[in-house]
Amino acid sequence: MKVLADRLKILFVDENQNDSKLFLNFAREKFPHWQVDHIDSIDKSKEFLATKPELDVMFVSLDQDPQTALDVLKEFKPVVSSVALSSEVDEDLAQRALEAGAYDFVVKEESNVALVAPMVKKILYRIDQKKQMAELQETLATSNKELEQFAYIISHDLNEPLRTVKSFCKLLEVRYSEKIDDEGKEFINFISNGCTRMQELIADLLAFSRASSKELEIEDIESSVILKEVLSGLEAKIQETNAEIIMPDFLPKIKAHKHFMEQVFQNLIANSLKFCKQKPVIEIQSKDLANGFVEFAVKDNGIGIKEEFFERIFEVFQRLHTREEFEGTGVGLSLCKKIVERHGGEIDLQSTYGEGTRISFTLQIA
Repeated sequence: MKVLADRLKILFVDENQNDSKLFLNFAREKFPHWQVDHIDSIDKSKEFLATKPELDVMFVSLDQDPQTALDVLKEFKPVVSSVALSSEVDEDLAQRALEAGAYDFVVKEESNVALVAPMVKKILYRIDQKKQMAELQETLATSNKELEQFAYIISHDLNEPLRTVKSFCKLLEVRYSEKIDDEGKEFINFISNGCTRMQELIADLLAFSRASSKELEIEDIESSVILKEVLSGLEAKIQETNAEIIMPDFLPKIKAHKHFMEQVFQNLIANSLKFCKQKPVIEIQSKDLANGFVEFAVKDNGIGIKEEFFERIFEVFQRLHTREEFEGTGVGLSLCKKIVERHGGEIDLQSTYGEGTRISFTLQIA
Protein backbone atom coordinates (compact mmCIF):
# COMPACT_ATOMS: atom_id res chain seq x y z
CA MET A 1 0.00 0.00 0.00
CA LYS A 2 1.23 3.49 -0.87
CA VAL A 3 1.68 5.98 1.99
CA LEU A 4 2.27 9.73 2.28
CA ALA A 5 6.00 9.14 2.52
CA ASP A 6 6.04 7.63 -0.98
CA ARG A 7 6.77 9.64 -4.10
CA LEU A 8 3.15 10.27 -5.01
CA LYS A 9 1.93 11.88 -8.22
CA ILE A 10 -0.62 14.63 -7.53
CA LEU A 11 -2.42 16.79 -10.10
CA PHE A 12 -4.22 20.09 -9.44
CA VAL A 13 -6.64 21.34 -12.11
CA ASP A 14 -7.65 24.96 -11.44
CA GLU A 15 -7.92 28.03 -13.66
CA ASN A 16 -7.51 30.41 -10.70
CA GLN A 17 -3.80 30.91 -10.08
CA ASN A 18 -4.22 32.37 -6.58
CA ASP A 19 -6.39 29.49 -5.39
CA SER A 20 -3.99 26.98 -6.90
CA LYS A 21 -1.03 28.48 -5.05
CA LEU A 22 -2.69 27.83 -1.68
CA PHE A 23 -2.77 24.10 -2.29
CA LEU A 24 0.34 23.77 -4.44
CA ASN A 25 2.59 25.62 -2.00
CA PHE A 26 1.32 23.56 0.93
CA ALA A 27 1.81 20.25 -0.87
CA ARG A 28 5.29 21.14 -2.15
CA GLU A 29 6.43 22.52 1.22
CA LYS A 30 5.11 19.72 3.43
CA PHE A 31 5.77 16.88 0.99
CA PRO A 32 8.74 17.85 -1.21
CA HIS A 33 9.10 14.24 -2.38
CA TRP A 34 5.68 14.39 -4.06
CA GLN A 35 5.48 15.10 -7.78
CA VAL A 36 2.89 17.89 -7.82
CA ASP A 37 1.71 19.20 -11.21
CA HIS A 38 -0.73 21.95 -12.13
CA ILE A 39 -2.98 22.36 -15.17
CA ASP A 40 -4.83 25.66 -15.56
CA SER A 41 -7.65 24.48 -17.83
CA ILE A 42 -10.26 21.75 -17.57
CA ASP A 43 -10.01 21.16 -21.33
CA LYS A 44 -6.24 20.69 -21.07
CA SER A 45 -6.79 18.25 -18.23
CA LYS A 46 -9.03 16.13 -20.48
CA GLU A 47 -6.28 15.94 -23.09
CA PHE A 48 -3.73 15.09 -20.42
CA LEU A 49 -5.88 12.41 -18.77
CA ALA A 50 -6.65 10.85 -22.14
CA THR A 51 -2.97 9.79 -22.28
CA LYS A 52 -3.63 7.67 -19.15
CA PRO A 53 -0.84 9.13 -17.01
CA GLU A 54 0.24 7.51 -13.76
CA LEU A 55 -1.57 9.54 -11.08
CA ASP A 56 -2.40 8.84 -7.47
CA VAL A 57 -4.80 11.72 -6.72
CA MET A 58 -6.32 14.59 -8.71
CA PHE A 59 -7.83 17.82 -7.30
CA VAL A 60 -10.30 19.47 -9.70
CA SER A 61 -11.82 22.95 -9.40
CA LEU A 62 -15.51 23.28 -10.31
CA ASP A 63 -15.52 27.09 -10.42
CA GLN A 64 -15.10 28.02 -14.08
CA ASP A 65 -17.10 25.33 -15.85
CA PRO A 66 -18.83 23.08 -13.31
CA GLN A 67 -20.56 20.77 -15.78
CA THR A 68 -17.42 20.10 -17.83
CA ALA A 69 -15.46 19.50 -14.64
CA LEU A 70 -18.12 17.06 -13.42
CA ASP A 71 -17.97 15.28 -16.78
CA VAL A 72 -14.20 14.92 -16.35
CA LEU A 73 -14.66 13.47 -12.86
CA LYS A 74 -17.16 10.95 -14.19
CA GLU A 75 -15.24 10.04 -17.36
CA PHE A 76 -11.91 9.48 -15.64
CA LYS A 77 -13.19 7.94 -12.41
CA PRO A 78 -11.75 4.53 -13.43
CA VAL A 79 -8.34 6.16 -14.07
CA VAL A 80 -7.72 8.31 -11.01
CA SER A 81 -9.30 9.14 -7.62
CA SER A 82 -10.40 12.77 -7.43
CA VAL A 83 -11.31 15.53 -4.98
CA ALA A 84 -13.63 18.35 -6.12
CA LEU A 85 -12.74 21.95 -5.18
CA SER A 86 -15.04 24.98 -5.09
CA SER A 87 -14.82 28.61 -3.95
CA GLU A 88 -18.32 28.47 -2.47
CA VAL A 89 -20.32 26.21 -0.19
CA ASP A 90 -22.84 24.62 -2.53
CA GLU A 91 -24.58 21.49 -1.25
CA ASP A 92 -26.19 20.72 -4.59
CA LEU A 93 -22.87 20.97 -6.43
CA ALA A 94 -21.18 18.89 -3.75
CA GLN A 95 -23.78 16.17 -4.19
CA ARG A 96 -23.36 16.20 -7.97
CA ALA A 97 -19.59 15.97 -7.57
CA LEU A 98 -19.86 12.92 -5.31
CA GLU A 99 -22.30 11.29 -7.73
CA ALA A 100 -19.84 11.97 -10.57
CA GLY A 101 -17.19 10.02 -8.69
CA ALA A 102 -15.33 12.53 -6.51
CA TYR A 103 -14.01 11.17 -3.23
CA ASP A 104 -14.78 14.44 -1.42
CA PHE A 105 -15.83 18.06 -1.90
CA VAL A 106 -13.67 20.82 -0.38
CA VAL A 107 -14.16 24.61 -0.24
CA LYS A 108 -11.06 26.50 -1.38
CA GLU A 109 -10.22 28.34 1.84
CA GLU A 110 -6.82 28.77 3.48
CA SER A 111 -8.07 26.95 6.58
CA ASN A 112 -8.84 23.90 4.45
CA VAL A 113 -5.40 23.60 2.86
CA ALA A 114 -4.26 21.26 5.60
CA LEU A 115 -6.97 18.82 4.51
CA VAL A 116 -4.87 17.85 1.48
CA ALA A 117 -2.69 15.38 3.37
CA PRO A 118 -5.42 13.47 5.27
CA MET A 119 -7.58 13.30 2.13
CA VAL A 120 -4.71 11.90 0.09
CA LYS A 121 -4.02 9.40 2.89
CA LYS A 122 -7.67 8.25 2.95
CA ILE A 123 -7.79 7.98 -0.83
CA LEU A 124 -4.65 5.83 -0.87
CA TYR A 125 -6.20 3.58 1.76
CA ARG A 126 -9.41 3.31 -0.27
CA ILE A 127 -7.45 2.49 -3.44
CA ASP A 128 -5.59 -0.25 -1.58
CA GLN A 129 -8.86 -1.66 -0.21
CA LYS A 130 -10.42 -1.67 -3.70
CA LYS A 131 -7.32 -3.38 -5.09
CA GLN A 132 -7.47 -6.06 -2.40
CA MET A 133 -11.20 -6.53 -3.02
CA ALA A 134 -10.64 -6.85 -6.78
CA GLU A 135 -7.90 -9.43 -6.20
CA LEU A 136 -10.16 -11.33 -3.79
CA GLN A 137 -13.04 -11.30 -6.28
CA GLU A 138 -10.73 -12.52 -9.03
CA THR A 139 -9.46 -15.33 -6.80
CA LEU A 140 -13.02 -16.22 -5.84
CA ALA A 141 -14.17 -16.23 -9.47
CA THR A 142 -11.27 -18.54 -10.41
CA SER A 143 -12.03 -20.80 -7.46
CA ASN A 144 -15.72 -20.97 -8.39
CA LYS A 145 -14.89 -21.82 -11.99
CA GLU A 146 -12.51 -24.56 -10.89
CA LEU A 147 -15.14 -25.88 -8.46
CA GLU A 148 -17.77 -26.03 -11.19
CA GLN A 149 -15.36 -27.81 -13.55
CA PHE A 150 -14.42 -30.23 -10.77
CA ALA A 151 -18.07 -30.97 -9.98
CA TYR A 152 -18.83 -31.57 -13.65
CA ILE A 153 -15.86 -33.92 -14.08
CA ILE A 154 -16.71 -35.82 -10.90
CA SER A 155 -20.35 -36.16 -11.94
CA HIS A 156 -19.30 -37.46 -15.35
CA ASP A 157 -16.76 -39.92 -13.92
CA LEU A 158 -19.23 -41.20 -11.32
CA ASN A 159 -22.12 -41.53 -13.76
CA GLU A 160 -20.13 -43.60 -16.25
CA PRO A 161 -19.65 -46.68 -14.00
CA LEU A 162 -23.23 -46.34 -12.73
CA ARG A 163 -24.55 -46.50 -16.28
CA THR A 164 -22.37 -49.57 -16.85
CA VAL A 165 -23.71 -51.32 -13.75
CA LYS A 166 -27.32 -50.56 -14.73
CA SER A 167 -26.69 -51.82 -18.27
CA PHE A 168 -25.29 -55.13 -17.03
CA CYS A 169 -28.16 -55.48 -14.57
CA LYS A 170 -30.54 -55.15 -17.52
CA LEU A 171 -28.51 -57.71 -19.52
CA LEU A 172 -28.66 -60.15 -16.61
CA GLU A 173 -32.44 -59.74 -16.47
CA VAL A 174 -32.88 -60.25 -20.22
CA ARG A 175 -30.37 -63.03 -20.93
CA TYR A 176 -30.59 -65.07 -17.74
CA SER A 177 -34.13 -64.41 -16.56
CA GLU A 178 -34.98 -68.12 -16.68
CA LYS A 179 -31.89 -69.09 -14.67
CA ILE A 180 -32.23 -66.42 -11.95
CA ASP A 181 -34.68 -67.10 -9.15
CA ASP A 182 -36.98 -64.50 -7.61
CA GLU A 183 -34.49 -63.61 -4.89
CA GLY A 184 -31.77 -63.02 -7.49
CA LYS A 185 -34.10 -60.81 -9.51
CA GLU A 186 -34.85 -58.85 -6.36
CA PHE A 187 -31.10 -58.35 -5.78
CA ILE A 188 -30.69 -57.10 -9.35
CA ASN A 189 -33.58 -54.70 -8.79
CA PHE A 190 -31.94 -53.39 -5.61
CA ILE A 191 -28.70 -52.76 -7.52
CA SER A 192 -30.47 -51.00 -10.39
CA ASN A 193 -32.54 -48.82 -8.05
CA GLY A 194 -29.43 -47.96 -6.05
CA CYS A 195 -27.70 -46.81 -9.24
CA THR A 196 -30.71 -44.67 -10.16
CA ARG A 197 -30.73 -42.99 -6.73
CA MET A 198 -27.00 -42.34 -6.98
CA GLN A 199 -27.47 -40.75 -10.42
CA GLU A 200 -30.22 -38.52 -9.03
CA LEU A 201 -27.99 -37.55 -6.11
CA ILE A 202 -25.10 -36.69 -8.44
CA ALA A 203 -27.40 -34.57 -10.61
CA ASP A 204 -28.68 -32.70 -7.55
CA LEU A 205 -25.15 -32.19 -6.24
CA LEU A 206 -24.10 -30.76 -9.59
CA ALA A 207 -27.12 -28.43 -9.56
CA PHE A 208 -26.27 -27.32 -6.00
CA SER A 209 -22.64 -26.70 -6.98
CA ARG A 210 -23.70 -24.58 -9.95
CA ALA A 211 -26.15 -22.60 -7.83
CA SER A 212 -23.26 -21.86 -5.45
CA SER A 213 -20.57 -20.98 -7.97
CA LYS A 214 -22.02 -20.20 -11.42
CA GLU A 215 -22.00 -16.53 -12.37
CA LEU A 216 -25.48 -15.04 -12.14
CA GLU A 217 -26.71 -13.75 -15.48
CA ILE A 218 -29.30 -11.35 -14.13
CA GLU A 219 -31.96 -10.15 -16.56
CA ASP A 220 -35.46 -8.69 -16.47
CA ILE A 221 -37.82 -11.64 -16.82
CA GLU A 222 -41.56 -12.19 -16.55
CA SER A 223 -42.28 -14.43 -13.59
CA SER A 224 -45.52 -15.48 -15.32
CA VAL A 225 -43.46 -16.96 -18.18
CA ILE A 226 -41.27 -18.91 -15.73
CA LEU A 227 -44.29 -20.33 -13.93
CA LYS A 228 -45.99 -21.26 -17.19
CA GLU A 229 -42.91 -23.24 -18.29
CA VAL A 230 -42.55 -24.91 -14.87
CA LEU A 231 -46.21 -25.94 -14.74
CA SER A 232 -45.96 -27.26 -18.28
CA GLY A 233 -43.06 -29.48 -17.22
CA LEU A 234 -45.07 -30.75 -14.23
CA GLU A 235 -48.27 -31.29 -16.25
CA ALA A 236 -48.11 -35.10 -16.07
CA LYS A 237 -47.75 -35.08 -12.27
CA ILE A 238 -50.49 -32.46 -11.92
CA GLN A 239 -52.91 -34.64 -13.92
CA GLU A 240 -51.83 -37.81 -12.14
CA THR A 241 -52.62 -36.28 -8.72
CA ASN A 242 -55.64 -34.30 -9.98
CA ALA A 243 -54.04 -31.24 -8.39
CA GLU A 244 -55.66 -27.81 -8.35
CA ILE A 245 -53.27 -24.93 -9.09
CA ILE A 246 -54.44 -21.46 -8.04
CA MET A 247 -52.61 -18.57 -9.74
CA PRO A 248 -52.62 -14.89 -8.74
CA ASP A 249 -54.20 -12.25 -10.97
CA PHE A 250 -50.87 -10.55 -11.59
CA LEU A 251 -47.25 -11.69 -11.56
CA PRO A 252 -44.49 -9.02 -11.75
CA LYS A 253 -41.37 -8.77 -13.83
CA ILE A 254 -38.28 -9.62 -11.76
CA LYS A 255 -34.49 -9.30 -11.90
CA ALA A 256 -33.17 -12.84 -11.84
CA HIS A 257 -31.29 -15.67 -13.51
CA LYS A 258 -34.00 -17.42 -15.53
CA HIS A 259 -32.82 -21.02 -15.20
CA PHE A 260 -32.22 -20.72 -11.46
CA MET A 261 -35.68 -19.23 -10.91
CA GLU A 262 -37.20 -22.11 -12.83
CA GLN A 263 -35.39 -24.48 -10.45
CA VAL A 264 -36.83 -22.67 -7.41
CA PHE A 265 -40.45 -22.81 -8.59
CA GLN A 266 -39.95 -26.34 -9.94
CA ASN A 267 -38.71 -27.65 -6.58
CA LEU A 268 -41.34 -25.89 -4.47
CA ILE A 269 -44.33 -26.90 -6.62
CA ALA A 270 -43.01 -30.45 -7.10
CA ASN A 271 -42.68 -30.77 -3.30
CA SER A 272 -46.27 -29.60 -2.85
CA LEU A 273 -47.42 -32.25 -5.33
CA LYS A 274 -45.30 -34.95 -3.69
CA PHE A 275 -45.84 -34.36 0.01
CA CYS A 276 -49.64 -34.65 -0.04
CA LYS A 277 -51.97 -37.52 0.84
CA GLN A 278 -55.11 -36.01 -0.64
CA LYS A 279 -56.02 -33.98 -3.72
CA PRO A 280 -53.28 -31.29 -3.80
CA VAL A 281 -54.48 -27.70 -3.74
CA ILE A 282 -51.50 -25.45 -4.49
CA GLU A 283 -51.74 -21.66 -4.41
CA ILE A 284 -49.06 -19.46 -5.99
CA GLN A 285 -48.99 -16.09 -4.23
CA SER A 286 -47.36 -12.77 -5.13
CA LYS A 287 -47.18 -9.60 -3.04
CA ASP A 288 -45.24 -6.40 -3.75
CA LEU A 289 -43.10 -5.18 -0.85
CA ALA A 290 -42.20 -1.57 -0.06
CA ASN A 291 -38.44 -2.05 -0.57
CA GLY A 292 -38.48 -2.78 -4.30
CA PHE A 293 -38.86 -6.52 -3.76
CA VAL A 294 -41.71 -8.94 -4.35
CA GLU A 295 -42.65 -11.86 -2.12
CA PHE A 296 -43.60 -15.07 -3.89
CA ALA A 297 -45.07 -18.01 -2.01
CA VAL A 298 -46.14 -21.58 -2.73
CA LYS A 299 -48.87 -22.66 -0.31
CA ASP A 300 -50.30 -26.18 -0.16
CA ASN A 301 -52.58 -28.49 1.79
CA GLY A 302 -49.96 -31.22 2.19
CA ILE A 303 -48.68 -33.19 5.17
CA GLY A 304 -46.94 -30.18 6.72
CA ILE A 305 -43.69 -30.03 8.70
CA LYS A 306 -43.13 -30.21 12.43
CA GLU A 307 -41.74 -26.97 13.89
CA GLU A 308 -38.56 -28.61 15.21
CA PHE A 309 -37.56 -29.35 11.61
CA PHE A 310 -38.05 -25.81 10.24
CA GLU A 311 -34.31 -24.96 10.20
CA ARG A 312 -33.10 -28.43 9.28
CA ILE A 313 -35.32 -28.65 6.21
CA PHE A 314 -33.12 -26.13 4.32
CA GLU A 315 -29.87 -28.02 4.97
CA VAL A 316 -28.42 -30.13 2.17
CA PHE A 317 -29.16 -33.90 2.31
CA GLN A 318 -31.69 -33.47 5.11
CA ARG A 319 -34.65 -35.81 4.64
CA LEU A 320 -37.60 -36.04 7.03
CA HIS A 321 -39.02 -39.21 5.47
CA THR A 322 -37.76 -42.58 4.28
CA ARG A 323 -37.39 -43.32 0.56
CA GLU A 324 -40.21 -45.82 0.90
CA GLU A 325 -42.54 -42.98 1.94
CA PHE A 326 -41.35 -40.25 -0.44
CA GLU A 327 -38.64 -40.29 -3.10
CA GLY A 328 -35.94 -37.60 -3.28
CA THR A 329 -32.37 -36.75 -2.33
CA GLY A 330 -32.84 -34.00 0.26
CA VAL A 331 -31.17 -31.33 -1.90
CA GLY A 332 -34.18 -29.46 -3.32
CA LEU A 333 -34.93 -26.93 -0.56
CA SER A 334 -31.26 -26.26 0.17
CA LEU A 335 -30.88 -25.51 -3.55
CA CYS A 336 -33.83 -23.08 -3.38
CA LYS A 337 -32.30 -21.33 -0.36
CA LYS A 338 -28.91 -21.01 -2.05
CA ILE A 339 -30.43 -19.55 -5.24
CA VAL A 340 -32.69 -17.06 -3.46
CA GLU A 341 -29.91 -15.81 -1.17
CA ARG A 342 -27.52 -15.39 -4.12
CA HIS A 343 -30.18 -13.14 -5.67
CA GLY A 344 -30.19 -10.99 -2.51
CA GLY A 345 -33.51 -12.36 -1.28
CA GLU A 346 -34.70 -14.34 1.72
CA ILE A 347 -36.64 -17.59 2.01
CA ASP A 348 -39.04 -18.43 4.83
CA LEU A 349 -41.17 -21.37 5.94
CA GLN A 350 -44.57 -21.51 7.62
CA SER A 351 -46.17 -24.86 8.24
CA THR A 352 -48.74 -26.62 10.37
CA TYR A 353 -48.13 -30.33 10.71
CA GLY A 354 -50.95 -32.27 9.10
CA GLU A 355 -52.49 -29.21 7.43
CA GLY A 356 -50.04 -27.75 4.92
CA THR A 357 -46.99 -25.62 4.23
CA ARG A 358 -46.28 -22.15 2.87
CA ILE A 359 -42.78 -21.40 1.61
CA SER A 360 -42.15 -17.77 0.64
CA PHE A 361 -39.15 -16.02 -0.88
CA THR A 362 -38.30 -12.50 -1.97
CA LEU A 363 -36.79 -11.23 -5.22
CA GLN A 364 -36.01 -7.81 -6.65
CA ILE A 365 -38.67 -6.29 -8.92
CA ALA A 366 -37.46 -5.24 -12.38
